[in-house]
Amino acid sequence: MKKILLVSATWCGACQPMKKWWPELNIPGIEAEIIDVQEHTEYVERLKVLQLPCVIFLQDDVEVMRIENAVAMQNIKQTAAQLWGDA
Repeated sequence: MKKILLVSATWCGACQPMKKWWPELNIPGIEAEIIDVQEHTEYVERLKVLQLPCVIFLQDDVEVMRIENAVAMQNIKQTAAQLWGDA
């Protein structure tokens, strides 16, 4: 399973614009999910997230790439295409 996680927090100013458009990401064959650090503390610790926002690309629950900083939707789509082709 292919998945892209946006790790964010309510107090993270740079995360807020990404959280607004994240539900519109819609890449066929790829699940996009928002993970709030305050709600999923243990999971975020296991992912070793040190900077927010953090976008993590997973293949079968194994990290294949990460982007630590605010990034545009188009960049995420391009990265997914580079990693997985047409998903």
